[in-house]
Amino acid sequence: MSVEPSLLRRPRQTLGAGAAMLAGLVVYAYLPLRSQANPRLDWGDPETLERFLDVVLRRDFWDRAWIEGPGDLLPIAGDWARSLVVESAWVGPGLAALALAAARRHGWPVLLPVLVMLGNLASLALHGSRSDLFIWHRYYIPSYAMLALLAGLGCQVLIERLPRALRLLPLALPTLLLVTGWSSFDRSRYRVSEAFAEEVLRSLPPGAHLSASDDNVLFTLLYLHLVEGRRPDVDLVMAGVGEADLPPLRFDPEQDPLFFTHHPNWSLPALEAVPIGTVFRIARTGGAPPELVLPAGPLTGEGDPRVPKDYLTQNLIGHFHYMLGVTFETRDWPLARRELEAAARAAPSNDVLFYNLGLLYERNGLLDDAVGAFERAHAINPRHLPSGDRPRASDRLAELAAKRRP
Repeated sequence: MSVEPSLLRRPRQTLGAGAAMLAGLVVYAYLPLRSQANPRLDWGDPETLERFLDVVLRRDFWDRAWIEGPGDLLPIAGDWARSLVVESAWVGPGLAALALAAARRHGWPVLLPVLVMLGNLASLALHGSRSDLFIWHRYYIPSYAMLALLAGLGCQVLIERLPRALRLLPLALPTLLLVTGWSSFDRSRYRVSEAFAEEVLRSLPPGAHLSASDDNVLFTLLYLHLVEGRRPDVDLVMAGVGEADLPPLRFDPEQDPLFFTHHPNWSLPALEAVPIGTVFRIARTGGAPPELVLPAGPLTGEGDPRVPKDYLTQNLIGHFHYMLGVTFETRDWPLARRELEAAARAAPSNDVLFYNLGLLYERNGLLDDAVGAFERAHAINPRHLPSGDRPRASDRLAELAAKRRP
């Protein structure tokens, strides 16, 4: 990668331009929000500076922070450093070190990208959840961008020392990555998320209200409903977006059907959330059970080895089978158990799934299975789950141990 040296010898001007650009981006992002009266998707309702900062600073997410003390900074920083190596194909840190070594001689302003990387790490360490920090590293993209810049400068240093005939040699790395990584990132056959969202929409009668949450489920529904215009008769309530309010619970369950993609976790004696397949339907307690709307088969691509199964895809497939297991829990336990076991196989690293499996087995009196599920959840994540109540699998294990004492 070649970088024009004349553009890199003005550290003060570069820093000033960067500050001006940042200020411009903030104004550019904020002013349109003030001018839109009632946007369809109003994330965080950022119509004042304070609410705008709530969205930018992710203040709603700080209660999910994984960090519990200064000692946690070491594993966080270690995982961040490992991700830098992996995301830069193992050569990024070495090339960045070359850039840092040559920066003074070339007059390169390398302090700014280094500070951006450290600031990115510090902000995530302070409020990142377990999944934000250790599973998907999307919030480290600023660090990766700055590392790429430093690696480009290091590549410039390397190229200057290579014989002219070998100066195209660095292009071998992206070529190798393209060849070896194509199958792992090929999404041409990927329909898992769309298939799940289609099953959810198919479950709804005309004019239904659907309260949807969880990124894995909600975002695909948003695209199909708002962009492609699928099921325009459905009232999609975005419960997972910007603290959206649910519709008032003044409705007739038979005439004004209300559905949830996830259990609402409420305690209303007159109403119950009944699983009917891929969604929960709200019904009167003690009334006739709602009709099931079951999928015709597995999700499209679920069993295809050519379809990548990243962490989020595993969790979505696991959620699909978990919902079927909960649906059959009181109707056909052998079938329910097969679905629950399929969920566990599909998402072996999902601590929340195994915690919920433990709760389900416990309420069915299967204490050994409950212990196994809670132990698996604890092994995956010994800390609290990302929930307002901050539950821990270890607490459930202690309660079960007390129950089983003679």
